[in-house]
Amino acid sequence: MKLDRITAENLLGIQRVDIPLPTPVVVIAGANGNGKTSIIDAVVLAMTGQPARSVNLKKDYLQMVHNAKGIGTATVLAEGGEEFCMVLPKGKGHHSEHHALPFVLDPGLLVHMKPADRKSALFNLLGLDLTAKAVKPRMAAMGLDMAKAERVLPMLRVGFEDAAKVAAEAATQSKGAWKQVTGEQWGSDKGAAWKAQRPAAVSGDAVQSSKTRCTDLESTLASAQQMVGVCRANLQSAQSDVNRRTQLAEKAEQIERLQKKLATDEQSLAEWDADLAKTRNQAGVAPRVGLLHDLAASVADLLPFAPGDSAAKADAVASLQAYEIEHGKVNASGGDEKARARLPNVQASRDLMARSVENARRDLNAALAAKAELDAMTPVDIASLSAELSEHEASAAKLAADLRQAREALDALMVAQRAADSADASTLRAAELHNEIMAWLAVAEALGPAGIPGQMVAEGMAPLTSRLAQSAEDTGWPVVAVDPTDATITYGCRPYQLLSKSEQWRTQAMLAEAISHVSGLKLLALDGLDVLGSVERGQAITWFDTLAINAEIDTLLVTATLKSAQAQWPASFSAFWVHDGICEQQAATAGAAQSELIAA
Repeated sequence: MKLDRITAENLLGIQRVDIPLPTPVVVIAGANGNGKTSIIDAVVLAMTGQPARSVNLKKDYLQMVHNAKGIGTATVLAEGGEEFCMVLPKGKGHHSEHHALPFVLDPGLLVHMKPADRKSALFNLLGLDLTAKAVKPRMAAMGLDMAKAERVLPMLRVGFEDAAKVAAEAATQSKGAWKQVTGEQWGSDKGAAWKAQRPAAVSGDAVQSSKTRCTDLESTLASAQQMVGVCRANLQSAQSDVNRRTQLAEKAEQIERLQKKLATDEQSLAEWDADLAKTRNQAGVAPRVGLLHDLAASVADLLPFAPGDSAAKADAVASLQAYEIEHGKVNASGGDEKARARLPNVQASRDLMARSVENARRDLNAALAAKAELDAMTPVDIASLSAELSEHEASAAKLAADLRQAREALDALMVAQRAADSADASTLRAAELHNEIMAWLAVAEALGPAGIPGQMVAEGMAPLTSRLAQSAEDTGWPVVAVDPTDATITYGCRPYQLLSKSEQWRTQAMLAEAISHVSGLKLLALDGLDVLGSVERGQAITWFDTLAINAEIDTLLVTATLKSAQAQWPASFSAFWVHDGICEQQAATAGAAQSELIAA
């Protein structure tokens, strides 16, 4: 990206700047504190919209306005007429969206990132596709279990480390399952060869023979138990018959006594019937009280006045006669008073004797029926039936004992068979879990730093690595390297944080140039060239010139604290002097000598 002009007013340390960029390399020189770095900051602000010097909040943009008064502006005109700008403190403007631009305009940005952020930034800069879509074919090519790979690939949205962790945790869970099956700790060699101890195999014929014996004994025992039930029922029935015979015999023995009692009671009843009739005759009619008797008396009183041949008189006479048959003459009185007093007792005694006759007759009939039933019964042999029951019970007990032994034998065979089957199942399950563990570990290893991400990063970073090697060759400086696994930066194999200021500047410069080259921007801004010693400064100028001559850079802005801008520069250079925040001078004349700049 070639820049044609930089203008800025009232911004940071700048009062007024208007710099044309006629050559690929532009040196901005001046004494300390006169606004050199502010010019670079103005370029960054205009092209990226990112504030400089830790001003992060829009409400603080006024701090970037010179003396915090008025309006500050920064404008960069690029080849082709595109203009990038920023107006402060409103923070409005037009900027480039190129993802590599912040890193080529601020070389320190990348090295000061946290390793994880730096790694992500490099992946983005280099266009590395580390998504599941790009990783999946590589996993398939490695012969990994793709069903397991599919389970962890979504985690790549978070990062390879998390995806590998998920696979490793799955392997750990499978190791736990393997231990539950085997009772041992898993090891790769042990897991591949492990087999459960298997008892001697049980033949199928032995098991079948034992099952058949149990079935036969169960059938025979069932028949024997059925016979025991029949015998018990017969013996119980016989015992019931014996008890019944005893009861019937006891009743039959009472027949003669009951016959005599019935005859005696019948004779007594006859006597009481006669006594009752005599007593009633002696007692006469007892006084009658009640509506029935009053009506009868009224009929008797009115009867003489009724017509002689009327039907009503005939009915009255008949009713009166019926009354007298049952109760005696109407209004009759007299009879033996003592007989009337005895009459209720005689009646009660007669009724009691009648019931006694009835009971005696019932008891005699029952005794006669018991004798008839006893005569019809067949005698039973209790002893024979009891002996038969004992015989069948003993047979059933022996069969039950034989069946228990047969079942125990079958159970032992089945236990042995299950143990053998279980051992085979454990061996098979352990082998499955071992394969599962190995598959998960393979996925975890493939997603680890030395696996697919390392390969992809190494492949993706090859252009950056190659460019850094070229820069080291052009400058004679040690090689800058970025570790593909953790994005650690080294300079000649020494960690960046252990370098001197001069070495750190060179590291940043070569990294920024490599990003500029790989991204195709061909734009670079380097602040503070004067931090280098005279030799290294000369090497840097030669390097810049080489980049310009080979058209590997369109615009390179470099600032330096010098005595003047009038040194003899290479033809690809132009220089501008900044004083008190003002730079409007024309570029110094190019020349062949660099002695003044190098000496400064």
